[in-house]
Amino acid sequence: NGQAVGGWFPLGKGRCLFLATLFDPVNPMGYGRYPTLPTQIYDAFNLKPRLVSRDVDLFFDPGFRQNISIERLALRWKQWGVRTIHAAAWHIYPKFPYDYALLIKVCHQNGIAVYAWFELPYVSMMFYDQHPQWHEKTARARQVLVDNRLIKTDDALPGWRKPVAIEEPACRKAVLAYVTDLLHEYDWDGVNIAELYFESVNGPDDPTNFVPMHPYVRTTFRAKYGYDPVEVVTAGSKHFWKTHPLAWQQFTAFRATLLDEIYRDVLTALKPFQNGTRQSGPKEVVVTALDTLGAPEIQRNTGLDIRHLLGMMTAGNAPALPGIPRFNFTLNVEDPQRMWNNPPDRYLAIGARYAPLVTDASRLMLDINIVDIPNHKKLFVSDLPTGLETLQLVRNARTVASHVILYSESSLLESDAMLLGAASASASTWKSATTGDDISVLGSTFLSGYDQHDQVTVDGIASEVNDLGEIALAKGQHRLLAHDSLIQRATHDVPVIHLQGLTGELRRTTVLSDALTVAYQSNGPCLITVDEKPRTMSVDGKRVKLEIWQGMGTWTVRCPAGEHTVILTAQGSTLFAAEIASALSSWIIVLFGGLACALLFFLIVLTHVHPRLRPARVPTCQE
Repeated sequence: NGQAVGGWFPLGKGRCLFLATLFDPVNPMGYGRYPTLPTQIYDAFNLKPRLVSRDVDLFFDPGFRQNISIERLALRWKQWGVRTIHAAAWHIYPKFPYDYALLIKVCHQNGIAVYAWFELPYVSMMFYDQHPQWHEKTARARQVLVDNRLIKTDDALPGWRKPVAIEEPACRKAVLAYVTDLLHEYDWDGVNIAELYFESVNGPDDPTNFVPMHPYVRTTFRAKYGYDPVEVVTAGSKHFWKTHPLAWQQFTAFRATLLDEIYRDVLTALKPFQNGTRQSGPKEVVVTALDTLGAPEIQRNTGLDIRHLLGMMTAGNAPALPGIPRFNFTLNVEDPQRMWNNPPDRYLAIGARYAPLVTDASRLMLDINIVDIPNHKKLFVSDLPTGLETLQLVRNARTVASHVILYSESSLLESDAMLLGAASASASTWKSATTGDDISVLGSTFLSGYDQHDQVTVDGIASEVNDLGEIALAKGQHRLLAHDSLIQRATHDVPVIHLQGLTGELRRTTVLSDALTVAYQSNGPCLITVDEKPRTMSVDGKRVKLEIWQGMGTWTVRCPAGEHTVILTAQGSTLFAAEIASALSSWIIVLFGGLACALLFFLIVLTHVHPRLRPARVPTCQE
């Protein structure tokens, strides 16, 4: 009703923040009534987070961003501390396809990696319209509203996706050709195969939405078991799933085999892309899957069993599947929609559930959905996760997983997005002592609040402050000590290149004169962002030529995947000093010229105004 429930005002030498009601009598985590309190505290007291991790991934659907340029979006993502954008790869149209080339170029210029995001078995509207024979079918037709009129159809329309029958061999071949062609056409850094299953919200309880029932499935199943699988979900049939458990077991086993074969073929088709080129190096493959261990009904309804995916992973701690090799991919675990109203600490449980099942921690991601969630109890001020709730979701997920991805960048509030990096780093610990500060961080983190001329040692090694007033910290425990900047600066070489960000996991970084050393680990290409254009580059001691993109005052270098040590050198301290001398001399010339012009102007004004300085008038003959 417009009544103020909180605010801040100046008080003496400080400021006072007040709340007009109880802070949160409903939710013990503090986001029931005042979800935006963190933003208000930063604004009221003019604060900035000291610790920031630039390691958050975002899903990006161009369909939701038609009125904003890619250049503006990329700059915004950079401010948010985004590591990787997973771009929807289905916006391909006959006349006006989305400009993926420009998206990738601009993101690379801003130090952001770009992955192609597929939502198979949905391919694209163009593909769907061109191949009606491959539309996925349900067990029973129903009335649906199309173009403001009711039609009867057995086409599967489970939500926004329009799936095709990827289980049918010819269809699968065409789908994989589409995927691989798109991947090789653009300079992607990786690919995300998301939510690949037979989508059905209520499973066999709703025959009008139960899949897969394409003619290929019905014919193949009948040839193996002697009856039509439609009977499994038809009440009164002798094979009805509720009264004939064996029929249900036969169909679920058949469906599971189909899905395993689909994943096998998709991951096999991605191998040439994953191997990369000599210039780009290996690329990363991500598989996004629902948490069927925490929600077993998903397996019943869709056929997806995440244990089978773990059995296909090189890093999966699960039995291998018969006849299916293991593949090197990252598993991104997504919690089902029915859990989205649960508190943010649910991600601690998800992480604890999957951490023992993935032997390489860098191969586990957690998926967070920032979307409107109908809250029937009306406990919160917004149906959209906002403020403190969003930040706690990120913090808890990052505590138990190496990477976090959010859906989506368009649904995030700007005030929340600006604090994503702080939320990701907030699981760090910091203890101050007289001998220095002890800081423990979970991943690559930047510590701000320094002057560029300050000298800081990390674990006894000098660490230079970048142009943003930050020093970079690798994962682990560190001892920090700040020194007298003037004394230290007088005896230290002038560094000219600093680390401002990277998409991989930082292992170690040092600056010596004009050389920046960065040791890292990355499952895909590692984009390293610095504040000067590198003059020479070496990887593991070998001089190489790497791709470089220039941004606004920054340069981004794409380095190969894996564990490597990169050395980047810039112009050198001697040339740096020469440039400083040149700049100073230029300013002196400008200043001298300005003073000379001012003096000349003063003399002109003085001679025209002061009568004593005017020349004497010579009398004429008439006078």
